[in-house]
Amino acid sequence: MPEVKDQSIHVRYKACFARISKFKRKFLEAAMRFYELSQLLDPAERLQCLETAIVCAVMAPAGPQRSRQLATLYKDERSIELPVFGILEKMFLDRILRKDEFTKFVQFLKEREEPLATVDGHTTVLDKAVREHNLLSASRVYNNIKFEELALLLDVDADDAEKLASTMISENRMQGHIDQLERIIYFQEQNSLELWDSHIAAACNTVNSLIDLLAAKHPAFLDQVTRAQ
Repeated sequence: MPEVKDQSIHVRYKACFARISKFKRKFLEAAMRFYELSQLLDPAERLQCLETAIVCAVMAPAGPQRSRQLATLYKDERSIELPVFGILEKMFLDRILRKDEFTKFVQFLKEREEPLATVDGHTTVLDKAVREHNLLSASRVYNNIKFEELALLLDVDADDAEKLASTMISENRMQGHIDQLERIIYFQEQNSLELWDSHIAAACNTVNSLIDLLAAKHPAFLDQVTRAQ
């Protein structure tokens, strides 16, 4: 909406876009949008948007992109004030989420009246996200793991554990390979170039958020700078 100069309209548009992304289960996109809103809206609404951004990031598919978003949210000084900071910290630090911690977060979502849609009729989006997270966390701890041991860790059967690992590897959300004869998953560490790329992407996201914040606070100044270019 570059032709619209009223910043309040831009903010309302961003808010609608964030809600639509969440409704469509595009949780990573929604987390980014709600985080932007947490810097643009009135102070009374900012923490609520930040909390929603964290919830969306938790439910997003595990992988490098979500890790970058978790890093942005974790480094925000306001996050520690929120009841969801505990699960945010564990996911950012790649720690395996225990069953009691998962249950506590589910109860928080119920109190918040947050809908938990199902993926296949019985597995919720949150179930899937937490299993993916725990698998990714396991890949940081183990060099390899048998299907049966991974199944116990994820609270699924061995075939489902293999299928989940295979999906994440094929989608480049986790590094490794599977030996189906020996029924073992071998994990590989993320290389330094990929880590460097992730840091650059996180910095770009931060700069974009700052530009949006500047546009909301001082639209005339930003318009003057844009014209000068």
